[in-house]
Amino acid sequence: MGPTKGHLVTASPTNPARKYGTLRRIVPHCGATGYLRRGRAAIELCNDFDKDRMRIKVVCHIGYHYACWACGGKRGPDLPTLRGTSFGPKALGTIVQLAGKKNVSAYIVEIFGDMFEFSVSETTIWNARRAAATMLELTMKQIIAVLKKSKFLGIDKTRYSINGEK
Repeated sequence: MGPTKGHLVTASPTNPARKYGTLRRIVPHCGATGYLRRGRAAIELCNDFDKDRMRIKVVCHIGYHYACWACGGKRGPDLPTLRGTSFGPKALGTIVQLAGKKNVSAYIVEIFGDMFEFSVSETTIWNARRAAATMLELTMKQIIAVLKKSKFLGIDKTRYSINGEK
């Protein structure tokens, strides 16, 4: 039948706007090709930008669990979604960028809603920021470890404390 005239069709978790399949062709354990046995599917839904327009849509990512006949190794799906947030990588990057500009969650909610016509709560934005911080925590520790070993450190207009020294 279709939507009523003048109403927009929006995607829902049962009817995503886009589906992206992730297929693996090379075995990560041994590098063999053609030996993968595809197992059960893993499906993740997220809110991310539509391919054609800067509008948030429900996107379905489908990945598969694999087993290698050559080496017996098993591998789970590589999906671009993060635990703890309903946003995909593109939308999450925008939220992190806005937070990096010293915007508090309330401002990000307003900006995000205005830019993408997608209303969210402060809690949703906070969860997205926390998920991104968790994902980046190991990288930050690695960077700080390298900085601590440096004999000389030049940072322009930014104060940073290493071993109690600025």
